[in-house]
Amino acid sequence: MSRFGAGDFETVTEVRGRDEIAYLSKHFNLMARRTNELINERYKMKLTEQSAILKALEAEINPHFLYNALQAISTKALKSGNDDVADMVDALAGTLRYCISGKDVVYLNEELKHVERYMMLQKARFGSRVVMTYDIGEALLQLSIPKLSVQSLVENAIKHGVEKVQRPVEIAVSVYMEEDRAVIAVRDDGPGIAPDRLREVQASFGQAWEDRSGESIGLRNLDARLKLLYGGEAGLEIEALEAGTELRMRIPAGGSR
Repeated sequence: MSRFGAGDFETVTEVRGRDEIAYLSKHFNLMARRTNELINERYKMKLTEQSAILKALEAEINPHFLYNALQAISTKALKSGNDDVADMVDALAGTLRYCISGKDVVYLNEELKHVERYMMLQKARFGSRVVMTYDIGEALLQLSIPKLSVQSLVENAIKHGVEKVQRPVEIAVSVYMEEDRAVIAVRDDGPGIAPDRLREVQASFGQAWEDRSGESIGLRNLDARLKLLYGGEAGLEIEALEAGTELRMRIPAGGSR
């Protein structure tokens, strides 16, 4: 009961015999399980609410108008001979169309095409300071993953790697099987993450929804999405390397539950 009072809602007590203590223990376990179920239901409702807010914002900015406008700008740039500008506008238009597609889960090859468009826009900003490499088996390209998940990891490498230094930074995306789970890893050789900051981010993955805020909320939300879609065996890991940082998503090979 002390552990339950401290917030460990998955705790259970052993039931022995048939006396009053056994009766209380049995009903305490039922109460704890139901409390945990209610918390998980509320958590899912919060995620649904956030999704509804995002979809409302998407509707407000009239994405089809923006997409058509970008296509018109691209056409005009091509006619003027500004091929680089046209390519950037096309990449931005494709990014917009992908983000508002309405799907929560996509194939890995779809996500990688989106990442390539995203990186085209980033290279226009950073030039030769960012280098992308891929190591992905063809058999894994049909792996189902959350939309914008790989892009979130690459974006983190841009923000905490490329933006922090003036030298070139390599971002390496690799996908492989490890026993019965697929692993999607994004590694950068940037300045890395301080031990205190690493512990802080790792601890934040277990925070309640109401306490989520701050700089790493994107990673925390991704970790929550993975667990919601695939169960407790899925999740996000962060490792400080000798030079740089690696983020890994682990997804059961069987797919979403």
